[in-house]
Amino acid sequence: MMDDQLNPNYYDATGTNRFTKYKDLTKNQSSNYAYYDMTYATRCQYCRQLARDVEINFILETICNEAIVNDENGQFAQLNLDKLKLYLNKGYDNKKTNTNADKLINDCKIAFNRVYSAFGWENNNGAWNYFKKFLVDGFLAFEIIFDDKHKNIIGILNLDPTTLQPDIQVTEDGQELFIWYQFKGAANQRKIPNSNIIYISWGDLGDTRNTNISYVEGLTRPFNMLRQLENSHLIWNIQNAQNRVKITVPVGELSEARIKQRVSEIHADYVEEVTMDDMSGQMLVNGEPKFNFQKTYIFEDRGGQVIQMDTVKGDGYNMNTTEELQYFWRKFILESQVPANRFLMNVAAGPSNSFIGDANVTREEYAFGRFIQRIQEMFKTILTKPLWVQLCLKHPELSKSEYLKQGLGVKYNEENNISSAFCAKDLFENAYICEADIILKNPHLLKKYQYNY
Repeated sequence: MMDDQLNPNYYDATGTNRFTKYKDLTKNQSSNYAYYDMTYATRCQYCRQLARDVEINFILETICNEAIVNDENGQFAQLNLDKLKLYLNKGYDNKKTNTNADKLINDCKIAFNRVYSAFGWENNNGAWNYFKKFLVDGFLAFEIIFDDKHKNIIGILNLDPTTLQPDIQVTEDGQELFIWYQFKGAANQRKIPNSNIIYISWGDLGDTRNTNISYVEGLTRPFNMLRQLENSHLIWNIQNAQNRVKITVPVGELSEARIKQRVSEIHADYVEEVTMDDMSGQMLVNGEPKFNFQKTYIFEDRGGQVIQMDTVKGDGYNMNTTEELQYFWRKFILESQVPANRFLMNVAAGPSNSFIGDANVTREEYAFGRFIQRIQEMFKTILTKPLWVQLCLKHPELSKSEYLKQGLGVKYNEENNISSAFCAKDLFENAYICEADIILKNPHLLKKYQYNY
């Protein structure tokens, strides 16, 4: 098979787009592979640098704090077998089948604990960090490590997604297998089965209009516009705080060439290039972090007799108003999909957001919760794929059971249950709060909250 057979622009001799065929064959609905994007390394590095900015980092941490909530056992998600139990429900009338189903469910729980332990996330913020990395880089890749007998998962190794090339291998009996090459063509080239690789990309969100490699790259345009406007406001205010003095120097009967030479010398002495360092926040004058609040300009006066000194006013557009700045700030918040009430819109006002929030749950807050769920749906592959692999090692007869595979799910811990709050918003409005903690016990109305009472 040709190396570029998974390239979306590749067609074989018959005119068939083999990428579409293989995408369906491997059940991989994403055409986004970091290996085929020649610009990915540069764009990823830019996103990482952008993520260091205070505003971007605040948004990333807000999303990660909503999505990844560790419980007292250090787990951010629990095994959810509701679908699996539903699939097996018909067999519960038979005692033997019931026993096998209970054993399968128990094996699923054991496999899940083994997989979670393989990541080593119980005693650290590893899952939180990888979730943030996914928002910045747009790709995550891991290799599943097995024991010597290939019976149990003993570790999960993080890989660079740019080193992994997807490919199709044809066996002697004509079967096509989806595999991965790492370091293709190099001396340390490796061929890895698809069952050993966990691979997710930001393109799995499913928006065909989305050409960004990651969440952070989508914030580039509104953030840069906001930052440039902030810098222009700051530079304008600082420069207008400068006292300017113009000095006119008589030149008498100097020749034209000598006057031009003199003007060039003066221009070289007093010209200024003002820039703003986005990382440090310093204003640089001719590349130096300094600013003189007294500026003197010297000009020649051919017909003058005495030296004149005048004050130069800083004319120009008045940028004391912040209306434009507030517009681009709100536009930046809109692009981030984070509710505006999470931000301090007026720096002169103190924080007003309580933990519970307003009685009325806004559509913006509800949409944010749905956005978090879509990202979580992609991120859960990190757990569900090795879980299925570990289960198939225990029960090889299940490897071709697609409906059982779909029955494996995870339920994320929640700290801010927006869906429940949206259902109970009318009750919140009429509630009389008599204690600091409220216990809501209607199971048909609200989902169980993460914290225990």
